[in-house]
Parts: sequence; structure tokens; C-alpha cells
Amino acid sequence: IPGLLGDLLAITLLYVTTKRLLQPAEQSDLPSTTADRQNAKATRSALLVAALYAFNPTVIYDSAYWGQIDSLITAAIVGSLALVRADRVFIAWATLAVGFLIKPHPIVLAPLLSLVTVATGPMARTFKAWALAAATVAVGLAYFFTSGQGSDVKRIYEEIFSSGNEVSVSAWNLWWPAQSIGEKSPTSEIFGGVTYADASQILLFLAVCVTAVGFIRIKHPFQIFLLAAYLVFSFFVLSMKMHERYLFPTLALLAPVTLMGARWLALYIVVSVSSLLNLNYVFPLPGMEQYAMPLTLQLIITGINIAAYLWLSTQIVAGGVEPRHNRTETSALVRR
Repeated sequence: IPGLLGDLLAITLLYVTTKRLLQPAEQSDLPSTTADRQNAKATRSALLVAALYAFNPTVIYDSAYWGQIDSLITAAIVGSLALVRADRVFIAWATLAVGFLIKPHPIVLAPLLSLVTVATGPMARTFKAWALAAATVAVGLAYFFTSGQGSDVKRIYEEIFSSGNEVSVSAWNLWWPAQSIGEKSPTSEIFGGVTYADASQILLFLAVCVTAVGFIRIKHPFQIFLLAAYLVFSFFVLSMKMHERYLFPTLALLAPVTLMGARWLALYIVVSVSSLLNLNYVFPLPGMEQYAMPLTLQLIITGINIAAYLWLSTQIVAGGVEPRHNRTETSALVRR
């Protein structure tokens, strides 16, 4: 039930946010027929975006079949992005903190939310937002500890930050070949004293730098969703000890971006299919054997994931994410 409720909340947020992004900023300046036509177009587009997530087989597989709660943190991520874009900075950070209390994954959005907060207000407001988020987390953790669940929380965080013995638990990411073929550990050396864990941290830092470059260069209405999807994708592809379900939030974050053109819809389909197969590999359908997929197919899909991630990185760095049409409309939305 929590996972299904999270899906419903994410669907609603995608619809409302997309519609607001696409509606004219100043409808009073437009003829009534033009405003009605643009509002109708915004409504149809918002419905398509919401449906793209709602009827995605991967979403149904994760929430309805497996019974996971990844949609709850996805809703928290989408909600925090919608709120910060509407200049509800404090509520946005509190929402992200609530998502963090459900599962630590939303912390990957902190760099992007920080960029937006710093760019749209004084530093004093940014510090207050960070303090509110920290206070929200503290209150949540206090509840767990006072209710007798402190030892469970402590164990979970120890597992997150301990070195572990696997470079990838079950995620078909950059480190999966080293895990599936060589069974490497994070402390294994790649070359010149650089370990897998070192390489992961360096690459994650570069991903944050790419996000910052994209924040400066990219100017279109869905910028924040694209960069958020990139951060989540980076965390999935580059982090140590990654699980298959950590790619899930991209299914919501990339949904509005698909309105920008066919290539973004193609990226969405690639990520969805890859994620679905990865889920099926770990938690198969009835009658199927767990971990039974041929290694060759696993490595092919892993290569596709890495290629898609590299392509997205180059698009952000090169500033190639501007819609290829409706540039006048896009400029008006950006000014808004």
C-alpha cells in the first residue's frame, strides 16, 4: 500500500507540475481563444507525462508486483523539485529531508537543490534551508530512537558507509563487469594505487561538476528535472555497492523531459527497459529462476546503460538539450 500511494502521489505531482510549466505565464495578455488553446495543450501534455510514469511496466513491476516503496522517495524528489522551482525553498528542503528519512537515496539531489537555492536568494536563506532540512532529519531520527528502533537505524547507516565486499551488489552499472567477472571489492586496486572506491568518488565528483555546468548553461523549462535525473543516473552508474532499484526515480524525473523531443523519449525507453530487466533479474516472475539471465545479456545491457549515461553527460556539457522547436515559447517559459 505505501508503494502504491507513492505512485499516486508521484503521478499527481508530475501532472500538476508539467501543466504549470507549460501554461502561459501571463494569460491576461493573450486572446481568450489563444489562452484556451494553450491551456488545453498544456493539459494534454501533462496527462501524457503522468501516464508515461503511471503505465510504465517498470513502475508497475516495482510497486505493485514486488511491493517496494521506491515511489515514496520518488514522490519526495519530484515534490522537492516542484517546490524549489516555485520558490518554496524551505518546504522543498523539508520535503527532501522527509524522503531521506524514508530512504537515504534522495540525498543525491542536495547539490542541485543547493544550486537552485543559492541562485535564487541570499546565502542566509540557503543556510536556513539547510538547517531546516537537518532539523527535519533530526526529528525523524529521534522518533526512531525513542520508539525503540534506534539499533535498526544504526545498523542500516553502518551498512551504507561500511566498505563492503562488492563493487556492485546487483546494479548493471559501470562496476558490474568487475563484479560479475572478477568479483572485485571497493578496496581492489585498478591501477597505480587507485582503488575502485577511489575511482567511484572521483567520477561522482565530476558528475556533480557536470550538473553545475548544466545548471549554468541549460535554459529550458524542464532543466531542473533533467539535471535531477542526471544526478540519480550518476549515482546508479558510478557508486559502489549499488542495487538495481536505485535507478527507479529517473522514471519520473525523465518523464517531463520526453516532451522535448524523440531522442529524450528514446532515452526514457532505454532506461525503462534496462531497469525492468534488472528488476526481473533480481526478483523474477513466478516460474522464473532468480539470477538466471545469461551473463552475456547482462553485460550488453550494462554497456547500453553506460552508453546512455555518457550520451546524457555529453548533451549536458555541450548544452545540447535545448528543444529543437518552439524556441520562442521556450524562451517565454524560461523568463517566467
